[in-house]
Amino acid sequence: MTSTRKSTTSGVLFWMTAAAAVILVQMLPMAVVAAEDAGTGTSKPTKPVWDAKEHLQDDWGSYYDPQNVFCGKYDCYKILGFDYESFGSQPPSTSNITKRYRGLSREWHPDKNKGNKDAKEKFVKLARAYEVLTDKKIRKEYDALRYDQETYMHKYGTGVLWQYAPKSDTTAIVVFLLVLGSIFTWYAQKSKWQTIADKLVQAAVEDWGQRDGG
Repeated sequence: MTSTRKSTTSGVLFWMTAAAAVILVQMLPMAVVAAEDAGTGTSKPTKPVWDAKEHLQDDWGSYYDPQNVFCGKYDCYKILGFDYESFGSQPPSTSNITKRYRGLSREWHPDKNKGNKDAKEKFVKLARAYEVLTDKKIRKEYDALRYDQETYMHKYGTGVLWQYAPKSDTTAIVVFLLVLGSIFTWYAQKSKWQTIADKLVQAAVEDWGQRDGG
């Protein structure tokens, strides 16, 4: 009986030892990699966290948009903190644009920046940039017209022709011209009759002097 118990105990210890050895063998490569990473200072790269407060607030880029069809003179991408020239073939997704807009809109909300006069304007620009870049059709056109100002001018115009003069009342202009013409006519007639009167007076004086033997 005693020998049977010893045999059973020995068997259990054998299998426990074997299992522990297997576990150690499996964990050994992981421990080696961890040690190498710690020794070389290498680690898996982490994705940088974008902070709305660190966004270049005054660098909103530029875009040819005199008719304010999109974001006016500013670049919609730059307004939301994206650089069109750098993202190349991997443009920001609608999800990324939405996250960026939410972060910036919270940062520039007028209620949070009551002492900042520019907060309202920036908040409106953020909303417009978000609207343009989350509409697939508008965003496609926006990207296409970035370096095609000629097509933009043909479709939307340059805005120059509408800046020659402000809108005015035609009736007021006509009345003003008539009054001006009347004043000019009256002044011309007055000058004419004044000249005739002066000549008559001069002739009368000269004739009067001759009859008196002057």
